[in-house]
Amino acid sequence: MRVNGFFNILTPVIYWLLFIVWTVIFVIFVKRVKGKNIKDTLLTTLFLILSLDALRTLLESLYFGIRYTSYSGLINRSFFEFLSKPYIVLIPKGLNLAVAFIILLVFIRKWIPQESSRLMQYQKVLNNNQLLLNQLPVSVVITDLDGHIEYVNQKFIDLTGYAADELMGNTPSVLTSEKNTITDYRDLWETIRRGETWKGRFLNRKKNGELYYEDAVISPIFNDQGEMTNFMGIKEDVTASVEMYNAYEKIHTVVEQTHDSVEIIDLDGRIEYVNAAFVNTTGYSKEEVIGKNPLDLFWDGKRNNPDVEKELWDTVNAGKPWTGRFTNKIKDGSYIIEELSIAPVFSKSGEIINYASVKRDITKQIEAEEEQKYIKEQLFHAQKVESVGQLAGGVAHDFNNILSGIITAASLLNDPARNLDEKSRKYVDMIMKSSSRAADLTNSLLSISRRGRSEAKTFSVVDVLKETTGLLHFTVDKKIQITTSLEMTNDRVYGDQSALQSTLLNLGINASHAISGYGSIDYLLTNQFLDEEYCRNSEFSLQPGYYCRLEVRDNGSGIPQEYLSHIFEPFFTTKDSGKGTGLGLSSAMKIVKEFKGEITVESELGKGSVFTLMIPVSSEDEKDQISQEALSGTETILIVDDEEFNRTLGKEILESLGYTVLLASDGKEALSIYSDSRDKVDLIILDMNMPVLDGRDTFIKIREIDRKMKVIIASGYADDKKIQELYRHGLQYFIAKPYRISDFSQLIRKVLDG
Repeated sequence: MRVNGFFNILTPVIYWLLFIVWTVIFVIFVKRVKGKNIKDTLLTTLFLILSLDALRTLLESLYFGIRYTSYSGLINRSFFEFLSKPYIVLIPKGLNLAVAFIILLVFIRKWIPQESSRLMQYQKVLNNNQLLLNQLPVSVVITDLDGHIEYVNQKFIDLTGYAADELMGNTPSVLTSEKNTITDYRDLWETIRRGETWKGRFLNRKKNGELYYEDAVISPIFNDQGEMTNFMGIKEDVTASVEMYNAYEKIHTVVEQTHDSVEIIDLDGRIEYVNAAFVNTTGYSKEEVIGKNPLDLFWDGKRNNPDVEKELWDTVNAGKPWTGRFTNKIKDGSYIIEELSIAPVFSKSGEIINYASVKRDITKQIEAEEEQKYIKEQLFHAQKVESVGQLAGGVAHDFNNILSGIITAASLLNDPARNLDEKSRKYVDMIMKSSSRAADLTNSLLSISRRGRSEAKTFSVVDVLKETTGLLHFTVDKKIQITTSLEMTNDRVYGDQSALQSTLLNLGINASHAISGYGSIDYLLTNQFLDEEYCRNSEFSLQPGYYCRLEVRDNGSGIPQEYLSHIFEPFFTTKDSGKGTGLGLSSAMKIVKEFKGEITVESELGKGSVFTLMIPVSSEDEKDQISQEALSGTETILIVDDEEFNRTLGKEILESLGYTVLLASDGKEALSIYSDSRDKVDLIILDMNMPVLDGRDTFIKIREIDRKMKVIIASGYADDKKIQELYRHGLQYFIAKPYRISDFSQLIRKVLDG
């Protein structure tokens, strides 16, 4: 009973509270329906329905509140019984039915048609928008806030190769390429989640694996309440333009880094573009040349090639390339030689829109070609000189053999045992002197050409100088006077005598070439002490001490100052073609260095030149102490010579001195005789130049038979290289033809007694 009493009180309280609440709700909805701020008819209709429903609920709450209150005894029960009467209950239920009917009517007549119209309008807009999006030339993708795809247009499908159902619910990362290093995805998401628009570029991969570039604009989408609901991306395929740009960048890089100058010229002949090589070659900056005509830019004040320029423009304007060479003056005033290739540039329609030229600086190449050509000419000239030297060597051999016969015959005639009268002895003496002079001249020529055998020894510079000036008198123009001045106390030096003579003669001949008409060449010989400071400052390897100072002076044309530092270089010459090889002074430099000396030059245009040689003096004081007496003997000597008169005269001389003589006309015969008389032969005198088997091969075969056999090489001409080779095989003695009987006999005794 207590429980029933509790609910009898609680139930009416709840209904009365519901009545109060729905009354408040009803008032609010009514105010909303009457509100002036609501412009949406559909929303107004909705609030009207809600107001009627709230009225129905509050009336029902009022009825049940009164009814259950009567149950609780708070009011008279008869009142409840009254309210329970059918005709009384009909009132609130009828009101509920009326309200429900009104709501249904509003739905049917107002809500449904309006909503249906609204949906149709929305569908129409949606269809129109989708049609519009599908016709856009760019890709459109709409994702939710987590990046899942909710919509893509047809361009997106066509471009990527994916079907719409493959993309829905997926993320755009399905397109991401592992090579995409151009997109900062973190920045992308941070930007759009802040409600801002992101712009950038993707390198994506299509379904078939093909890569493509896209420029994208991604923006957030907001609803009416300003809430972010989606992201929309609009993307454009820029693969073609990117590849074109990359190709342009590659071409531009290649053009900028090439070593050839590149110019692009407009139809008026003005420069539109130059590369870095152009700037480096010409010295002009790009700003200085843009808009300039190349022919004007490199013009030196005159048109040297008007015909070539006309040919150039006629050719390129005819649509053909042209190649050729130009000598251009660059910014610093110097000249360069350029090889030019210029061609027209055509548009897609076939019209000439520009000219492109490529130029290569070939100045050094041309200089090298000219130098190479010059060197070839000099080498050819040197080869001719070499050939003349070889010819001279052969002639000298025969000539010395002849002189040897003449001198030997004259010596035999001069023998006191023949009792010649005074006049005959005078004639014989004249023959001896003339032959000796001829022999000296031949030996000098061989020494100067360095075709003969030479060796280092101590000799007199004065003697060499006298021989040199004697030869110059026969060589230079008679208008040129040759003088010597000897003011020294020691003229003895150690080295190759013929080499020094060749140097002095070459300096004299060079001096004569510098003199036009009358003039003079002066040789001045003095002694000079060089101290440590002088030697330290010299460019040559000098040691302190006394030197022979030899000056070669001339009053010729002189040498330009710019040439002085080059005159000792190989093949450098200021003479006209055919008048010099450019090897003389470089050879002189080498020879002086071999003497451990110094050579310098001073010159002034129009006043002449002075070449100064410093040769260290020798501490040895060698005197010619060879006795003029002919020495005799009793040994057996084998003479090998292809000249019969040399064999005959040699035999007579040696037999007159007491020797036993065997004869052979060539090396083969000599070896046969030596094999048969090996125990009897004490000495072999061997000529060098012979037929069948020459002196070199004969000597080597003799050494193979008996390494102790004594041999003297006697020759009118012997190449120094061959003699040096024989020295390495054991040769010890050599005598040049023609020789004096006394010298020959003393050498024989020296060999036999050694």
